[in-house]
Amino acid sequence: MINPFSFTKKEDVIVLDIRDGSVGGMVLSLDKEKKDIPEKKFSIRKEISFQRDFNHRRLFYATSKALASVADSISKFGFRLPRKIFCVIGPHLHASQVRVIKMSYDRPTVISDDILRSLIFKDIKQFETKHLGINGNSSNIIFEHKIMQIKLNGYETDSPIKKVASEIEISVFVSMAPKILINDIEKIISNNFHSNKIHFHSFTFALFDMVRNLSLDRRGFVVINVEGEVTEMSIIRNGAVEDIASFPMGKNVIIRKIMNRFGVSHDQAISYLKLFFSNSGEKDITAKMSAIIEQARNFWSDLFYQALKNISYHRLLPDSFYLSSEPSCKEVFSNFIKKTDVSGLLVMNKSPNLDCLEPKVFASLCKNISECPDELHFLIDAVFIDKFNKHSYVE
Repeated sequence: MINPFSFTKKEDVIVLDIRDGSVGGMVLSLDKEKKDIPEKKFSIRKEISFQRDFNHRRLFYATSKALASVADSISKFGFRLPRKIFCVIGPHLHASQVRVIKMSYDRPTVISDDILRSLIFKDIKQFETKHLGINGNSSNIIFEHKIMQIKLNGYETDSPIKKVASEIEISVFVSMAPKILINDIEKIISNNFHSNKIHFHSFTFALFDMVRNLSLDRRGFVVINVEGEVTEMSIIRNGAVEDIASFPMGKNVIIRKIMNRFGVSHDQAISYLKLFFSNSGEKDITAKMSAIIEQARNFWSDLFYQALKNISYHRLLPDSFYLSSEPSCKEVFSNFIKKTDVSGLLVMNKSPNLDCLEPKVFASLCKNISECPDELHFLIDAVFIDKFNKHSYVE
């Protein structure tokens, strides 16, 4: 029998996708010769039990339990396990920051790999001293440090080495997470896959990179990612993240309100939401749902507007908005965004040009991943990791 994971021109990797509502895992086949798109060989997703009363500690425990279950399922599937593992962490478990490194020289200088690495290393040390303490005694750890963009004398370049410049500007994306989280993930991976080749990434960066590749407007756009417990926004200008903001309200706040108002389960609350937006519910229930949705909209919109205002204090925001959300709440938050008065914050218009990210837009970029809405995270992970494997991001 031919082992499907033995082709020499293919590199098989494991991808773990950690969200606040589920943990997914897949085996992804990447083309070593960089000629073909990635291919999903196997995938599994384990739902995390919904919390009627949210608690961070319970979520952390449930996430570890789900991750262990997913890793165990992959390890027992019956094929030779890949040694390289990628772990994509959702915004509820990390904090990200954008840093800009600048250096000027008295005379034109040949840019070398050593110069770039020295600047980046120095910046990492400064960041660690400021945020993690001089002795590294912080409860957090840097798990991601990636170059988004390099400019020489004000012009962007993909190949700065051996070019001559008197000014360098490097835009860097940095993410931190609790040490206990990273250590727990590493322990689970080690127990199941016996590998220490783990690459950590934030979904924030993967999503930005995906939209950057798709967007035709290089001037700028806003990416909004609504998860279960958090909403996160990234402001992108000229191909790099300029700023990031988030607030602790996602779809689960709405689900909890529906559950409490009607005394129903989580799944029933989702059904109520779908019926409401399809205008198929009973008249009495629809009236009560309208009140719940309006209350949630006012609360979410206030937080959304304030977050946008805080990150646009020095520059007006781009008019193009991209929304990433679970299928059950895509229409909800699309409606919320459209009804939020952001006039005065945008460059051109009184309201943003909003596009919802759909799996069908990305489906052609990876084999064996369907256009099913639930596959959006796997698609974004797969395409980003394939690109990461082909290019030289700095970690």
